[in-house]
Amino acid sequence: MSTEQPQQTAPVPQWQPILINGGSLAVLSSLGTLAAFFATILLARALGAANYGIFSTLTELFILLVIPTQIGLPLFLVKASAANLESGHFAEIKRNLRVSWLISLGLSGLTIIFLVMYWLFSGNNLLLWGLLIIPITSIQGITAGALRGLHKVVLGKLSEMLLIQFFFLLLTGLAYLIDPPSLDLSAAFRYLIIAQTTGLAVTGLFLLRAIPPTVSMADLGSASGPRWHQIRPFFFLDAIFTLMKRAPIVLAAAFLLPNEVGNFKLALQMVGLSEFGLRVFNPLLAPQIAGMYRRGDRNRLQSLATISTRAILVANGVIALLFVFFGKQLIQLVFGSEFAPAYGVLLVLLVGQIFNSLTGAAEIFLLMTGLENDTAWFKGLCLALLLGAISIGARFYGTVGAAIGMSLVMMVWNLGLWSILFKHRQINTLPISWSHSGSIDG
Repeated sequence: MSTEQPQQTAPVPQWQPILINGGSLAVLSSLGTLAAFFATILLARALGAANYGIFSTLTELFILLVIPTQIGLPLFLVKASAANLESGHFAEIKRNLRVSWLISLGLSGLTIIFLVMYWLFSGNNLLLWGLLIIPITSIQGITAGALRGLHKVVLGKLSEMLLIQFFFLLLTGLAYLIDPPSLDLSAAFRYLIIAQTTGLAVTGLFLLRAIPPTVSMADLGSASGPRWHQIRPFFFLDAIFTLMKRAPIVLAAAFLLPNEVGNFKLALQMVGLSEFGLRVFNPLLAPQIAGMYRRGDRNRLQSLATISTRAILVANGVIALLFVFFGKQLIQLVFGSEFAPAYGVLLVLLVGQIFNSLTGAAEIFLLMTGLENDTAWFKGLCLALLLGAISIGARFYGTVGAAIGMSLVMMVWNLGLWSILFKHRQINTLPISWSHSGSIDG
Protein backbone atom coordinates (compact mmCIF):
# COMPACT_ATOMS: atom_id res chain seq x y z
CA MET A 1 0.00 0.00 0.00
CA SER A 2 1.48 3.30 -1.06
CA THR A 3 2.08 5.92 1.60
CA GLU A 4 2.87 8.67 -0.87
CA GLN A 5 1.04 11.81 -0.01
CA PRO A 6 -0.73 13.74 -2.76
CA GLN A 7 1.07 16.84 -3.87
CA GLN A 8 -0.28 19.90 -2.08
CA THR A 9 -1.03 23.07 -3.98
CA ALA A 10 -0.99 26.54 -2.58
CA PRO A 11 -4.44 27.46 -1.27
CA VAL A 12 -6.18 30.47 -2.71
CA PRO A 13 -8.71 32.78 -1.17
CA GLN A 14 -12.41 32.07 -1.53
CA TRP A 15 -12.96 34.62 -4.25
CA GLN A 16 -16.73 34.30 -4.73
CA PRO A 17 -17.81 36.44 -1.73
CA ILE A 18 -14.93 38.83 -2.36
CA LEU A 19 -15.91 39.31 -6.00
CA ILE A 20 -19.58 39.74 -5.14
CA ASN A 21 -18.85 42.37 -2.50
CA GLY A 22 -16.18 43.90 -4.70
CA GLY A 23 -18.66 44.29 -7.55
CA SER A 24 -21.16 45.91 -5.19
CA LEU A 25 -18.53 48.31 -3.85
CA ALA A 26 -17.41 49.12 -7.38
CA VAL A 27 -20.97 50.11 -8.29
CA LEU A 28 -21.39 52.15 -5.10
CA SER A 29 -18.04 53.88 -5.56
CA SER A 30 -18.78 54.66 -9.22
CA LEU A 31 -22.18 56.15 -8.47
CA GLY A 32 -20.92 58.02 -5.41
CA THR A 33 -17.93 59.39 -7.30
CA LEU A 34 -20.20 60.64 -10.08
CA ALA A 35 -22.57 62.22 -7.56
CA ALA A 36 -19.67 63.97 -5.79
CA PHE A 37 -18.24 65.10 -9.11
CA PHE A 38 -21.51 66.65 -10.26
CA ALA A 39 -21.98 68.31 -6.85
CA THR A 40 -18.48 69.78 -7.21
CA ILE A 41 -19.44 71.16 -10.63
CA LEU A 42 -22.54 72.85 -9.19
CA LEU A 43 -20.68 74.30 -6.21
CA ALA A 44 -17.74 75.50 -8.29
CA ARG A 45 -20.05 77.23 -10.77
CA ALA A 46 -22.33 78.71 -8.10
CA LEU A 47 -19.65 79.81 -5.62
CA GLY A 48 -16.76 80.67 -7.91
CA ALA A 49 -13.14 79.72 -7.30
CA ALA A 50 -12.66 81.97 -4.25
CA ASN A 51 -15.78 80.94 -2.31
CA TYR A 52 -15.29 77.33 -3.35
CA GLY A 53 -11.82 77.58 -1.83
CA ILE A 54 -13.31 78.91 1.43
CA PHE A 55 -15.92 76.12 1.52
CA SER A 56 -13.21 73.51 0.91
CA THR A 57 -10.93 74.92 3.60
CA LEU A 58 -13.65 74.94 6.28
CA THR A 59 -14.99 71.46 5.47
CA GLU A 60 -11.47 70.05 5.64
CA LEU A 61 -10.93 71.85 8.96
CA PHE A 62 -14.11 70.32 10.40
CA ILE A 63 -13.00 66.83 9.34
CA LEU A 64 -9.64 67.43 11.04
CA LEU A 65 -11.51 68.26 14.25
CA VAL A 66 -13.24 64.87 14.04
CA ILE A 67 -9.89 63.15 14.72
CA PRO A 68 -9.88 63.71 18.51
CA THR A 69 -13.53 62.61 18.75
CA GLN A 70 -12.93 59.18 17.17
CA ILE A 71 -9.40 58.45 18.52
CA GLY A 72 -9.05 55.61 15.99
CA LEU A 73 -12.15 53.70 17.12
CA PRO A 74 -13.56 53.02 13.60
CA LEU A 75 -10.39 51.19 12.53
CA PHE A 76 -10.18 49.44 15.89
CA LEU A 77 -13.76 48.18 15.52
CA VAL A 78 -13.07 46.79 12.04
CA LYS A 79 -10.17 44.66 13.26
CA ALA A 80 -11.48 43.81 16.74
CA SER A 81 -15.00 42.90 15.59
CA ALA A 82 -13.70 40.67 12.78
CA ALA A 83 -11.27 38.90 15.13
CA ASN A 84 -13.83 38.50 17.96
CA LEU A 85 -16.44 37.20 15.52
CA GLU A 86 -13.92 34.65 14.29
CA SER A 87 -13.06 33.49 17.83
CA GLY A 88 -16.61 33.64 19.21
CA HIS A 89 -16.01 36.45 21.73
CA PHE A 90 -19.42 38.02 21.14
CA ALA A 91 -19.57 39.95 24.42
CA GLU A 92 -16.41 41.84 23.47
CA ILE A 93 -18.06 43.01 20.24
CA LYS A 94 -21.05 44.33 22.17
CA ARG A 95 -18.94 46.05 24.81
CA ASN A 96 -16.56 47.60 22.27
CA LEU A 97 -19.43 49.11 20.31
CA ARG A 98 -21.17 50.60 23.35
CA VAL A 99 -18.02 52.09 24.80
CA SER A 100 -16.95 53.49 21.41
CA TRP A 101 -20.22 55.37 20.96
CA LEU A 102 -20.00 56.86 24.47
CA ILE A 103 -16.40 57.94 24.00
CA SER A 104 -17.20 59.55 20.66
CA LEU A 105 -20.16 61.51 22.03
CA GLY A 106 -18.17 62.75 25.02
CA LEU A 107 -15.17 63.83 22.98
CA SER A 108 -17.44 65.47 20.39
CA GLY A 109 -18.86 67.62 23.17
CA LEU A 110 -15.38 68.77 24.20
CA THR A 111 -14.44 69.54 20.58
CA ILE A 112 -17.62 71.58 20.12
CA ILE A 113 -16.77 73.64 23.23
CA PHE A 114 -13.36 74.39 21.71
CA LEU A 115 -14.97 75.40 18.41
CA VAL A 116 -17.45 77.72 20.13
CA MET A 117 -14.62 79.41 22.01
CA TYR A 118 -12.73 79.92 18.77
CA TRP A 119 -15.90 81.31 17.14
CA LEU A 120 -16.32 83.82 19.95
CA PHE A 121 -12.72 84.91 19.39
CA SER A 122 -12.80 85.05 15.57
CA GLY A 123 -16.41 86.07 14.90
CA ASN A 124 -16.59 83.82 11.80
CA ASN A 125 -20.20 82.59 11.75
CA LEU A 126 -19.40 79.88 9.18
CA LEU A 127 -17.52 78.02 11.93
CA LEU A 128 -20.85 77.29 13.64
CA TRP A 129 -21.69 74.69 11.01
CA GLY A 130 -18.96 72.56 12.57
CA LEU A 131 -21.11 72.18 15.71
CA LEU A 132 -23.22 69.68 13.77
CA ILE A 133 -20.77 68.33 11.20
CA ILE A 134 -18.25 67.11 13.81
CA PRO A 135 -20.48 64.83 15.96
CA ILE A 136 -22.43 63.51 12.95
CA THR A 137 -19.23 62.56 11.12
CA SER A 138 -17.74 60.98 14.25
CA ILE A 139 -20.72 58.73 15.03
CA GLN A 140 -21.09 57.82 11.36
CA GLY A 141 -17.49 56.59 11.22
CA ILE A 142 -17.83 54.41 14.33
CA THR A 143 -21.15 52.90 13.20
CA ALA A 144 -19.74 52.12 9.75
CA GLY A 145 -16.60 50.59 11.30
CA ALA A 146 -18.73 48.22 13.38
CA LEU A 147 -20.63 47.10 10.27
CA ARG A 148 -17.42 46.43 8.36
CA GLY A 149 -16.02 44.42 11.26
CA LEU A 150 -19.16 42.24 11.16
CA HIS A 151 -18.37 41.51 7.49
CA LYS A 152 -21.17 43.81 6.29
CA VAL A 153 -18.68 45.74 4.21
CA VAL A 154 -21.08 46.99 1.55
CA LEU A 155 -23.60 48.21 4.12
CA GLY A 156 -20.82 49.84 6.13
CA LYS A 157 -19.59 51.80 3.11
CA LEU A 158 -23.00 52.60 1.57
CA SER A 159 -23.49 55.99 3.21
CA GLU A 160 -19.85 57.05 2.90
CA MET A 161 -19.55 56.00 -0.73
CA LEU A 162 -22.98 56.89 -2.11
CA LEU A 163 -25.82 58.13 0.06
CA ILE A 164 -24.18 61.28 1.45
CA GLN A 165 -22.96 62.29 -2.00
CA PHE A 166 -26.33 61.52 -3.58
CA PHE A 167 -28.38 63.56 -1.12
CA PHE A 168 -25.88 66.43 -1.24
CA LEU A 169 -26.11 66.45 -5.03
CA LEU A 170 -29.90 66.29 -4.88
CA LEU A 171 -30.18 69.27 -2.54
CA THR A 172 -27.56 71.42 -4.29
CA GLY A 173 -28.99 70.50 -7.68
CA LEU A 174 -32.51 71.56 -6.72
CA ALA A 175 -31.21 74.84 -5.30
CA TYR A 176 -29.15 75.51 -8.43
CA LEU A 177 -32.11 74.81 -10.73
CA ILE A 178 -34.75 76.72 -8.74
CA ASP A 179 -32.77 79.72 -7.51
CA PRO A 180 -29.02 79.72 -8.37
CA PRO A 181 -28.13 82.77 -6.23
CA SER A 182 -29.49 80.94 -3.17
CA LEU A 183 -26.67 78.40 -3.40
CA ASP A 184 -24.23 80.37 -1.27
CA LEU A 185 -21.75 79.24 1.39
CA SER A 186 -24.36 78.90 4.17
CA ALA A 187 -26.69 76.91 1.92
CA ALA A 188 -23.85 74.58 0.92
CA PHE A 189 -23.07 73.79 4.56
CA ARG A 190 -26.76 73.37 5.37
CA TYR A 191 -27.25 70.83 2.57
CA LEU A 192 -24.08 68.99 3.60
CA ILE A 193 -25.39 68.55 7.15
CA ILE A 194 -28.76 67.25 5.92
CA ALA A 195 -27.00 64.73 3.66
CA GLN A 196 -24.69 63.55 6.47
CA THR A 197 -27.58 63.17 8.92
CA THR A 198 -29.49 61.06 6.41
CA GLY A 199 -26.43 58.87 5.86
CA LEU A 200 -25.96 58.37 9.60
CA ALA A 201 -29.61 57.36 10.07
CA VAL A 202 -29.37 54.76 7.30
CA THR A 203 -26.09 53.34 8.61
CA GLY A 204 -27.54 53.08 12.13
CA LEU A 205 -30.57 51.14 10.86
CA PHE A 206 -28.29 48.77 8.94
CA LEU A 207 -26.22 48.11 12.06
CA LEU A 208 -29.29 47.35 14.18
CA ARG A 209 -30.37 44.75 11.62
CA ALA A 210 -26.87 43.35 11.07
CA ILE A 211 -25.90 42.64 14.69
CA PRO A 212 -26.21 38.86 15.19
CA PRO A 213 -28.41 37.59 18.05
CA THR A 214 -25.30 36.02 19.57
CA VAL A 215 -23.89 39.55 19.96
CA SER A 216 -27.03 41.44 20.98
CA MET A 217 -27.94 38.80 23.59
CA ALA A 218 -24.40 38.24 24.86
CA ASP A 219 -23.82 38.62 28.60
CA LEU A 220 -21.22 41.33 29.00
CA GLY A 221 -19.84 39.64 32.09
CA SER A 222 -16.09 40.13 32.12
CA ALA A 223 -15.94 41.75 28.67
CA SER A 224 -13.40 44.52 29.05
CA GLY A 225 -14.10 46.77 26.09
CA PRO A 226 -11.42 48.79 24.27
CA ARG A 227 -8.25 49.70 26.14
CA TRP A 228 -6.02 52.65 25.33
CA HIS A 229 -3.06 50.46 24.38
CA GLN A 230 -5.32 48.70 21.86
CA ILE A 231 -6.76 51.79 20.20
CA ARG A 232 -3.68 54.01 20.48
CA PRO A 233 -2.03 52.77 17.24
CA PHE A 234 -5.31 53.20 15.38
CA PHE A 235 -5.72 56.70 16.82
CA PHE A 236 -2.33 57.77 15.56
CA LEU A 237 -2.90 56.08 12.21
CA ASP A 238 -6.32 57.66 11.79
CA ALA A 239 -4.94 61.05 12.80
CA ILE A 240 -2.02 60.75 10.42
CA PHE A 241 -4.19 59.47 7.56
CA THR A 242 -6.76 62.24 8.01
CA LEU A 243 -4.08 64.90 8.34
CA MET A 244 -2.33 63.66 5.20
CA LYS A 245 -5.63 63.78 3.31
CA ARG A 246 -7.20 66.95 4.75
CA ALA A 247 -4.37 69.13 6.00
CA PRO A 248 -2.98 70.04 2.54
CA ILE A 249 -5.97 72.29 1.81
CA VAL A 250 -5.98 73.91 5.25
CA LEU A 251 -2.20 74.42 5.14
CA ALA A 252 -2.21 75.68 1.53
CA ALA A 253 -4.86 78.23 2.50
CA ALA A 254 -2.22 79.90 4.69
CA PHE A 255 -0.02 80.60 1.63
CA LEU A 256 -2.43 80.80 -1.33
CA LEU A 257 -5.25 83.08 -2.36
CA PRO A 258 -8.81 81.68 -2.02
CA ASN A 259 -9.15 81.18 -5.80
CA GLU A 260 -5.82 79.29 -5.84
CA VAL A 261 -7.07 77.09 -3.00
CA GLY A 262 -10.18 76.39 -5.10
CA ASN A 263 -8.03 75.23 -8.03
CA PHE A 264 -5.82 73.13 -5.75
CA LYS A 265 -8.89 71.47 -4.19
CA LEU A 266 -10.38 70.71 -7.60
CA ALA A 267 -7.15 69.00 -8.70
CA LEU A 268 -7.08 66.94 -5.50
CA GLN A 269 -10.68 65.84 -6.05
CA MET A 270 -9.91 64.75 -9.60
CA VAL A 271 -6.89 62.78 -8.38
CA GLY A 272 -9.22 61.19 -5.86
CA LEU A 273 -11.21 59.80 -8.79
CA SER A 274 -8.09 57.92 -9.91
CA GLU A 275 -8.03 56.15 -6.52
CA PHE A 276 -11.16 54.25 -7.49
CA GLY A 277 -9.55 50.82 -7.15
CA LEU A 278 -8.17 51.50 -3.67
CA ARG A 279 -11.49 52.87 -2.42
CA VAL A 280 -13.24 49.70 -3.58
CA PHE A 281 -10.73 47.13 -2.35
CA ASN A 282 -9.43 48.57 0.94
CA PRO A 283 -12.67 48.24 2.97
CA LEU A 284 -13.40 44.92 1.29
CA LEU A 285 -10.01 43.38 2.07
CA ALA A 286 -9.71 44.45 5.72
CA PRO A 287 -11.86 41.74 7.40
CA GLN A 288 -10.57 39.09 4.96
CA ILE A 289 -6.95 39.88 5.82
CA ALA A 290 -7.64 39.92 9.57
CA GLY A 291 -9.24 36.47 9.42
CA MET A 292 -6.55 34.92 7.22
CA TYR A 293 -3.76 36.32 9.38
CA ARG A 294 -5.40 34.98 12.53
CA ARG A 295 -5.41 31.50 10.93
CA GLY A 296 -1.79 31.88 9.77
CA ASP A 297 -2.82 31.46 6.13
CA ARG A 298 0.20 33.05 4.46
CA ASN A 299 -0.33 31.62 0.95
CA ARG A 300 -3.84 32.97 0.73
CA LEU A 301 -2.70 36.34 2.03
CA GLN A 302 -0.05 36.55 -0.70
CA SER A 303 -2.52 35.51 -3.38
CA LEU A 304 -4.96 38.13 -2.14
CA ALA A 305 -2.24 40.80 -2.16
CA THR A 306 -1.05 40.12 -5.72
CA ILE A 307 -4.43 39.84 -7.41
CA SER A 308 -5.93 42.84 -5.59
CA THR A 309 -2.97 45.06 -6.56
CA ARG A 310 -3.34 44.11 -10.21
CA ALA A 311 -7.04 44.95 -10.11
CA ILE A 312 -6.32 48.26 -8.34
CA LEU A 313 -3.63 49.18 -10.86
CA VAL A 314 -5.89 48.56 -13.85
CA ALA A 315 -8.85 50.48 -12.38
CA ASN A 316 -6.73 53.46 -11.29
CA GLY A 317 -4.61 53.47 -14.44
CA VAL A 318 -7.53 53.79 -16.84
CA ILE A 319 -8.90 56.84 -15.02
CA ALA A 320 -5.45 58.46 -14.73
CA LEU A 321 -4.82 58.11 -18.49
CA LEU A 322 -8.16 59.72 -19.28
CA PHE A 323 -7.21 62.72 -17.14
CA VAL A 324 -3.78 63.01 -18.75
CA PHE A 325 -5.16 63.19 -22.29
CA PHE A 326 -8.53 64.88 -21.75
CA GLY A 327 -8.27 66.56 -18.34
CA LYS A 328 -7.58 70.06 -19.65
CA GLN A 329 -10.60 70.09 -21.94
CA LEU A 330 -12.78 68.56 -19.24
CA ILE A 331 -11.87 71.21 -16.65
CA GLN A 332 -12.42 74.15 -18.99
CA LEU A 333 -15.67 72.76 -20.40
CA VAL A 334 -17.27 71.68 -17.13
CA PHE A 335 -15.88 74.05 -14.50
CA GLY A 336 -15.00 77.08 -16.61
CA SER A 337 -11.81 78.93 -17.50
CA GLU A 338 -11.48 80.16 -13.92
CA PHE A 339 -10.36 76.64 -12.95
CA ALA A 340 -7.99 76.07 -15.92
CA PRO A 341 -4.83 76.26 -13.70
CA ALA A 342 -6.00 73.08 -11.94
CA TYR A 343 -4.85 70.94 -14.91
CA GLY A 344 -1.14 71.50 -14.31
CA VAL A 345 -1.60 70.67 -10.63
CA LEU A 346 -3.52 67.53 -11.61
CA LEU A 347 -0.70 66.22 -13.81
CA VAL A 348 1.86 66.60 -11.03
CA LEU A 349 -0.36 64.84 -8.50
CA LEU A 350 -0.97 61.92 -10.87
CA VAL A 351 2.76 61.11 -10.79
CA GLY A 352 2.54 60.39 -7.07
CA GLN A 353 -0.69 58.48 -7.62
CA ILE A 354 1.18 55.94 -9.78
CA PHE A 355 3.13 54.76 -6.74
CA ASN A 356 -0.06 54.62 -4.70
CA SER A 357 -1.49 52.15 -7.22
CA LEU A 358 1.69 50.09 -7.68
CA THR A 359 1.92 49.19 -3.98
CA GLY A 360 -1.75 48.24 -3.76
CA ALA A 361 -3.40 47.74 -0.38
CA ALA A 362 -0.12 47.63 1.58
CA GLU A 363 -1.43 49.86 4.34
CA ILE A 364 -4.51 47.70 4.99
CA PHE A 365 -2.31 44.58 5.10
CA LEU A 366 -0.10 46.31 7.69
CA LEU A 367 -3.05 47.35 9.85
CA MET A 368 -4.73 43.96 9.77
CA THR A 369 -1.59 41.91 10.49
CA GLY A 370 -0.50 43.53 13.74
CA LEU A 371 1.92 46.15 12.41
CA GLU A 372 -0.06 49.18 13.50
CA ASN A 373 2.79 50.68 15.52
CA ASP A 374 5.34 50.37 12.71
CA THR A 375 2.87 51.91 10.30
CA ALA A 376 2.02 54.75 12.66
CA TRP A 377 5.63 55.78 13.24
CA PHE A 378 6.51 55.72 9.55
CA LYS A 379 3.39 57.62 8.49
CA GLY A 380 4.08 60.14 11.24
CA LEU A 381 7.45 60.80 9.61
CA CYS A 382 5.76 61.11 6.21
CA LEU A 383 3.21 63.54 7.66
CA ALA A 384 6.00 65.80 8.89
CA LEU A 385 7.60 65.62 5.43
CA LEU A 386 4.26 66.38 3.78
CA LEU A 387 3.53 69.45 5.89
CA GLY A 388 7.01 70.78 5.26
CA ALA A 389 6.92 70.03 1.53
CA ILE A 390 3.53 71.71 1.03
CA SER A 391 4.55 74.75 3.06
CA ILE A 392 7.77 75.27 1.12
CA GLY A 393 6.22 74.44 -2.24
CA ALA A 394 3.16 76.66 -1.79
CA ARG A 395 5.21 79.51 -0.34
CA PHE A 396 7.64 79.73 -3.26
CA TYR A 397 5.92 78.04 -6.23
CA GLY A 398 2.19 78.30 -5.55
CA THR A 399 -0.23 75.47 -6.30
CA VAL A 400 2.19 73.55 -8.55
CA GLY A 401 4.86 73.69 -5.85
CA ALA A 402 2.42 72.31 -3.28
CA ALA A 403 1.52 69.50 -5.72
CA ILE A 404 5.20 68.62 -6.30
CA GLY A 405 5.73 68.35 -2.56
CA MET A 406 2.70 66.08 -2.20
CA SER A 407 3.80 63.77 -5.02
CA LEU A 408 7.32 63.36 -3.66
CA VAL A 409 6.03 62.45 -0.21
CA MET A 410 3.46 60.08 -1.72
CA MET A 411 6.29 58.14 -3.39
CA VAL A 412 8.22 57.84 -0.12
CA TRP A 413 5.06 56.93 1.78
CA ASN A 414 3.92 54.07 -0.46
CA LEU A 415 7.33 52.53 -1.07
CA GLY A 416 8.04 52.70 2.65
CA LEU A 417 4.79 50.95 3.59
CA TRP A 418 5.49 48.19 1.08
CA SER A 419 9.01 47.75 2.47
CA ILE A 420 7.80 47.46 6.08
CA LEU A 421 5.17 44.88 5.13
CA PHE A 422 7.58 42.74 3.15
CA LYS A 423 10.27 42.92 5.82
CA HIS A 424 8.06 41.90 8.75
CA ARG A 425 5.36 39.73 7.13
CA GLN A 426 7.01 38.64 3.86
CA ILE A 427 3.90 39.73 1.95
CA ASN A 428 4.53 41.45 -1.37
CA THR A 429 1.81 43.82 -2.56
CA LEU A 430 3.49 44.76 -5.84
CA PRO A 431 1.69 43.56 -9.00
CA ILE A 432 4.66 41.27 -9.78
CA SER A 433 5.00 38.56 -7.13
CA TRP A 434 7.89 36.32 -6.17
CA SER A 435 8.10 33.46 -3.72
CA HIS A 436 9.41 33.86 -0.19
CA SER A 437 9.80 31.13 2.39
CA GLY A 438 9.55 33.34 5.47
CA SER A 439 6.84 33.36 8.12
CA ILE A 440 4.07 35.93 8.31
CA ASP A 441 5.00 36.37 11.97
CA GLY A 442 8.29 38.02 10.96
